[in-house]
Amino acid sequence: MGVRVPRITINADFGDDSAFGELNALSIGYGLHQAWVFTAIFNATTFYGTHAMIEGFYSTHVTLTHFVSIVVYALCLLFAGLTDQKFLQFYVSKRVLTAGALLCSIGTLCLLFPFGSTSPYLEVIEIIAGVLTGIGSAILLLFWGTAFARCDASSIVLNTGVAITVSMAVYCAALNLLPFPFAGLFIGIVPLLELAILYKYTPDPFDKRNELPIFKPLPVNHAKFIARFGLPVFAFGLALGMMRQISVQFIIPASDTSVQLVILLGGGFATILVLLTIIALGGADKWNVYFRPLIPFIALTVLLIPVSATGNTTFIDFLLITGYLCFEALLWIFFGEISQRFRLSPIFVFGIGRGLLAVAILAASLLPGALVSWLDSTPFREEIILMAAMAVMVLAYALLPREREIEAIVIPCPLVRQVYHNIDQTSANAQSTPNFIQASATEQPLATANTKPPIETSVTGMPAQNAAATTHPTAQTESPASAVPPQTETTTLQETHDSQVSDARRAMLGQQLRDDSSDQKRGRFRAKCETVANTYFLSRRETEVMFFLAKGHNSSYIQEKLFISEGTAKTHIRHIYRKLDVHTQQELMRLVESADTEE
Repeated sequence: MGVRVPRITINADFGDDSAFGELNALSIGYGLHQAWVFTAIFNATTFYGTHAMIEGFYSTHVTLTHFVSIVVYALCLLFAGLTDQKFLQFYVSKRVLTAGALLCSIGTLCLLFPFGSTSPYLEVIEIIAGVLTGIGSAILLLFWGTAFARCDASSIVLNTGVAITVSMAVYCAALNLLPFPFAGLFIGIVPLLELAILYKYTPDPFDKRNELPIFKPLPVNHAKFIARFGLPVFAFGLALGMMRQISVQFIIPASDTSVQLVILLGGGFATILVLLTIIALGGADKWNVYFRPLIPFIALTVLLIPVSATGNTTFIDFLLITGYLCFEALLWIFFGEISQRFRLSPIFVFGIGRGLLAVAILAASLLPGALVSWLDSTPFREEIILMAAMAVMVLAYALLPREREIEAIVIPCPLVRQVYHNIDQTSANAQSTPNFIQASATEQPLATANTKPPIETSVTGMPAQNAAATTHPTAQTESPASAVPPQTETTTLQETHDSQVSDARRAMLGQQLRDDSSDQKRGRFRAKCETVANTYFLSRRETEVMFFLAKGHNSSYIQEKLFISEGTAKTHIRHIYRKLDVHTQQELMRLVESADTEE
C-alpha cells in the first residue's frame, strides 16, 4: 500500500510584474542536502569522532573523509558536465538517483563503524566513506540542480533562500539535540529523505513517457563558456570555502543553544528578506542585480570574523551568518538562473560550476593551515588571510560575466533566427527504419517465384508502384490477356496470400507515411516556436510554456504537462506576453505562425 504525500505549495504574487515565485518541497529537500554536507563532510569530527588531518586558524580543520569526498565529488561533477549529452539517459535515470542516495547514506554510516582511534582500519574506512559519499553527493547535486532549473527564476530564488536557512536549522538541531551516535544515524538517513523528495520532483525521462523533448539545450561554445564562467566561480569558491568552514566549525558550535537559535532565525529571515526585496526591484532573472548589493556586504562581514573570535558578540555573529547564508544562496541562484534563462543543460552548468566550486572550496580548506604555519611569526596572520579572502571575492565580482557576454557565447549571432536541430526528423527516421525492416522480415519467408517484388519508397515518399502507375497509366494494360499463363490451385492460393501480405504492407507503409507527414508538421511547428523563443530570448520554462500556448492549450493543461502549479504557469504566461509584446493567446499563435524559420 503506497503512501501519498500531500503537495503543499506557497505562491506569492504581488501584481502583474512582481511574482515572487512558488515555495515548495524543493526548499526542504535541498536544505537537507546542505545540512548533510555541513555535518558529514565539514564537521565529521563532532558527529563521528574522526580525527583532523590538517588544522587551520579559528578551529578550522580537514579530515581524511572530507578531503577524499570533495576530490571524488569534484571529479564526478566535472566529468558529468563535460559529457552531459553523451550520457544523458544515464544522468536522468531514476535508478541512478536511487543509487546515488544509497551510496551517500552507506558512505556516511561507514563512519559509525566501531573502530578505535588507533585501529589500522580507520583510514581505510574513512577513504571508503569519502569515495562513496563523493559519488553519491555528486549524483544528488545534479538532480537537485536539474529540479531547480525546471522552476522559474523567482521560484529558484525563493526556494534557495529557504533551503539555506533550513540547512542551518537542521545542522544546529543535530548538533545540540541528538547525542552520539544518534546524530550520526540521523545524518546517515538524510540522503534517503532527499531521495523521497527528488523522486517526486523528477519526472520520468521522455523516452519512458513516449514523448519528445520540446527543445534541446541551446548550443554553447564550451571552451569560451568555461573560461568566462569558470574563473569567477573558482575565485568565489575560495572565499566561500573559508566562510563555510569558519561558520560551520567555529561560529555556530561556539555559541550556546539559545544564541544559535537567535542567530539562525535572524540570519535566515534576513537572507529571505534580502532576496525577496531584490526580486521586487525587478532582478528575478538578472544575477548582476543580486551580486551588486550582496558581494560588498558579504566582503565586509569577512572582516568581522576576528571580532567574533573575542566572544560575547551575538550581533556580529548574526551578521556573519547572514553574510554566509547570502553567499551560499547567491551562488546556487547564479547556476540555476544561467541554466534556466539561457536554456542550457543543467547537468552541464551545475556539473562544471559546482565542480570548480568544490575544487576551490577544498583549496580554501587546505590553504589556511599551510598559511598559518608559514606566517607563524607574523603578527595579525589571521587578519591577513581574511583580507586576502576579501580581495579574492572582490576580484571574482569584477570578473563576473554579464548577461550579454553569456548571450554571445550561448547563441552566436548568425544562428539567432534559425533552428539548431530538428528533433522530430531524427526521431521519425529512427522510428521508420524498424517498421520497414519488420515488414520485410515478415514477407521474406513467403517468397516464391510468383511473389511480387517488395514495395519501395520513392524520393517523394510515395510507394514506387503507385508512382509508376501515375507516370505510365497504360503500363498495366499493355500485356494481352492471352499472355497470362493458366493458374493452378496452388498458385492461386499463393497469390491470394501474397496479395493479403502486400495489402497489409501497403497499409503499414501508408500509416508510416501519414506518421512521417505528421512528424514533419510537428517539426515545422517546433521550428517556428524555437525561432520565436530565440528571437525574444525566452527562458527554458517560458519556451516550454509558449510551445503549449501556441498549440491552444490553457494554463491547467500546461501545469499538468510540465509538472508545475497553475499559478506558476499563469506567471510564465504573463512574462511571455510581456516579452513578446502580445496581449492574448490568439496574438501569440499568429506570431508563432508567421515566424520565419529560414535564415
